[in-house]
Amino acid sequence: MKIFGNKGSKRIQSGGQSNESCETPAEKKKKTSRRRMIAAGVILALVLGALVTVKSCVKPPQPPQPEHAETDPVSDQKEENQNGDLQEEQEDENSIKITGMNRKENCFTLLVCGTDEDETRTDTMMFITFDMEEKQIRILNIPRDTMTNTKRNIKKINSAYAVGGIDQTKKEVGMVTGLPVDRYMVVNFNGFIELVDAVGGVDFDVPIRMKYSDPTQDLYIDVEKGMQSVDGKKAVQIMRFRKNNNGTGYPDGDLGRIKTQQNFIMALASKLLRPSSITKIPAISSAIAKNTKTDLSLGEITWLGISILDVDSSNITTDTLPGYDKMLYEPRLGYVQSFYIPKRKEILQLVNEKFNPYTEDITELDLIDISGYSTYKPE
Repeated sequence: MKIFGNKGSKRIQSGGQSNESCETPAEKKKKTSRRRMIAAGVILALVLGALVTVKSCVKPPQPPQPEHAETDPVSDQKEENQNGDLQEEQEDENSIKITGMNRKENCFTLLVCGTDEDETRTDTMMFITFDMEEKQIRILNIPRDTMTNTKRNIKKINSAYAVGGIDQTKKEVGMVTGLPVDRYMVVNFNGFIELVDAVGGVDFDVPIRMKYSDPTQDLYIDVEKGMQSVDGKKAVQIMRFRKNNNGTGYPDGDLGRIKTQQNFIMALASKLLRPSSITKIPAISSAIAKNTKTDLSLGEITWLGISILDVDSSNITTDTLPGYDKMLYEPRLGYVQSFYIPKRKEILQLVNEKFNPYTEDITELDLIDISGYSTYKPE
């Protein structure tokens, strides 16, 4: 029964005594200790469960199955040439396929593309090998004018994105490197601007005076030569610069442009790897998330970010796809244009030395044969 009296009265069960009044101090202490142990056990179980979940999600990117499937031909794609005609992209018979080769531990590849203003062409292309066992990051820059073995009218690799998106781009990167693209990231100009601004800008020695304007592209470049603090907007100008309005520019043409891009990426990477950048991770993550298309999962990105923090900046190196500039007449377009022609022997030597994620050497490339091309327009 229950008896209610004054505020101080307690619940009394039949028998007339309170349960609590029957407990000795030692029993009360034991009961409190038991409750704490139960609570601690529940919390520990939750923490362990969270750790198991996180551990299962945070893992290195795995190669696609079947391996190198992304280099399969992309068919039924179309592009518009400069005459306004639609040219159907045909299947290429000689795409690179890799089977039966062993992958290195914790080693994967990533293709990073920076798109142009209207996000139809890849203005910048970097093939990156992350070897987390050796704690090394290798960056291979692929010139935008690289000539690829494709049947479309415009045979430059930077037009692959306009024709078949990232799948066609990955395929053609595989053709000229012989390597698989495990994952990709496509970053637009806004993402690059926000990333540079998120780290507080980058100190960079601009190699030449850059002065160029093209209202049709809404492109305006005005950067002084010399060491300076570069914010996001100036960083994009530096990355996009090719020549001045008066025709001057890099003495070695597009290779000079690529070298400047490499140096700036290295300066940015050095800034990102500083301990002070840890407090800027939210802003950096936001800049990447809003302006990036990628097939990396959140767990893979987390694994990658944690792993990179353990890489010394001296172990981040850059190279350019071996090749040479050449003016060639393209019959299907009807005029001569500049191409970057890949060099087979030098490419195989470079990729096997630095970029190969397999334990065996790469031996195949799918390069275009230019022996039938003229360097001038026939009469």
